[in-house]
Amino acid sequence: MDANTTSKTASQVNSRRRKRMLSAELDEAAQALEALALAGVPGAKLVYYTGFIYEDREKNDDVRDLAELSWALHKDALVHLFQRRLGLAKYEYIAIRASAAGLALIGQIARRADPVSC
Repeated sequence: MDANTTSKTASQVNSRRRKRMLSAELDEAAQALEALALAGVPGAKLVYYTGFIYEDREKNDDVRDLAELSWALHKDALVHLFQRRLGLAKYEYIAIRASAAGLALIGQIARRADPVSC
């Protein structure tokens, strides 16, 4: 095995190791996000991802799944989603647990809403 082959092999192993570490971190973030949405104190805040989720989700299925989970919890009115810019194409993605009053109000509005006919 020559030096180039050894270097490539080490690089591939390191790449796989980084992906496993990232997957574990993203799995923990998804669990924390679900816990916040389902049992969190209203107003509690969680930074669930740091990076550029819009592009990162195209490259990594786990990031895409985390983005879809956060959006689904937002659509269900369990969390509010925010982002804070850290630099060029780097953001903190933040979920804040919705208040009980806010959840009740959204539920009332949803029940009163007439379906839109096209």
